[in-house]
Amino acid sequence: MPSRKPPSRCEEDRTTVEASSARDAGGSSSNGDPLHELAASVVALQGEIRRLAEARIDRIRLSMRDRVVVLFAQLAGAVILISVIVAAIVLIMLGVATAIGGISGGRAWLGEVLAGGGFVLAAVGLVLAAEVRTRIRERRQLEEKYARPERESAASDAQAPTDQ
Repeated sequence: MPSRKPPSRCEEDRTTVEASSARDAGGSSSNGDPLHELAASVVALQGEIRRLAEARIDRIRLSMRDRVVVLFAQLAGAVILISVIVAAIVLIMLGVATAIGGISGGRAWLGEVLAGGGFVLAAVGLVLAAEVRTRIRERRQLEEKYARPERESAASDAQAPTDQ
């Protein structure tokens, strides 16, 4: 026996309106009563408003779910990209270390030490260069920021008429 889903609130309201309309059509005492018609319209309107609210909530829920899926896909892509870059760097360092080891008479350890040390020194150098560049740029921005009011006040003093 298949399980039936219980009727939603909207379906219950619609059933109530249909029953009252059928009762009216059958010759009940409230035939043509404007208040009864208004109440039936209000119940129908409530059902439609409820249905609209449920649709908007579902739309928001699906939108959030889509955003989470896209976020996880982007995160997975970033992890894969970083993994590929790290693997490429490791393989380049291994090649350089092997070449240096071959040049140094078969001393693989010397190639590994020189390649690893060179990589670390290059990384530290790049970080320091970026830091120096950032400090220079920030200092220049601060100098321009505080020099601007001096130039503006000097220009306004030169343009101001003298009252003598």
